[in-house]
Amino acid sequence: MQRVSSSQQPAAPILPKRTAAPMPIQSISPPAPPIQFPAARSGPATQAGPHARPLVLRRHPLALVPRLVALLVAIGAVALAAAAWHSAPLLLAGLAVGAGAIALQVVEWREFEITVRYDRVKVRRWHLLSVQQTTYALPGFLGLTCEQELFEKLLDTGTVVLSLPHQRMCFKMLTPYSALDAMIGW
Repeated sequence: MQRVSSSQQPAAPILPKRTAAPMPIQSISPPAPPIQFPAARSGPATQAGPHARPLVLRRHPLALVPRLVALLVAIGAVALAAAAWHSAPLLLAGLAVGAGAIALQVVEWREFEITVRYDRVKVRRWHLLSVQQTTYALPGFLGLTCEQELFEKLLDTGTVVLSLPHQRMCFKMLTPYSALDAMIGW
C-alpha cells in the first residue's frame, strides 16, 4: 500500500468528456395569466349570445334643454302679449298650451330608448301620442357608427348612427355610452 503524503493530492477521478455546451439553470416561475383585451372581458353585459343581457341606451337629460328653452321663450312671448293686451284668458290659454307642450317633451324624452342585443337593435320612441317600437336585425345593417366628442366624453354620452339600406338614423346624446363602448369593444 502506498502512503499519500499531505503535500500530494489524490488523483482526480476520470470523467467522461462533455460534447455539448452546459445547460443554463432556469428558474421555475408560474405561467403568466393570459392577456385580456376589453372586448374579451367576460360578464353578463359583454357576453354575446342569446343569454346575454341587452344594453339599454337612453337620451341624456341635457337633450331636453334646447327644447325646453324654446318652449319657455314661447310661453314668455305669450305672457308678454297677454300683458300688453290685458287679456287674462290669453295668458291662461298660453300657459296651458305651454305646460302641455313641456309635458309632451318630457314624456317623449322618457319613452325613448335603444336596446342593443347580439342579433338586433330595437328603437322605442314616442310618435304622435303613441309608443312606436321598431326592431332592426343586425344582418340588415349596412353600418353601425358610434361617435363621441370631448364634451360628450365628459358626460358619458355619444351619437349612434344606424345605416340601413334605405335610410340613415342618427341618435344623439345617448347615455351610458361607456357601456356601449364596452359591449362593442372599441
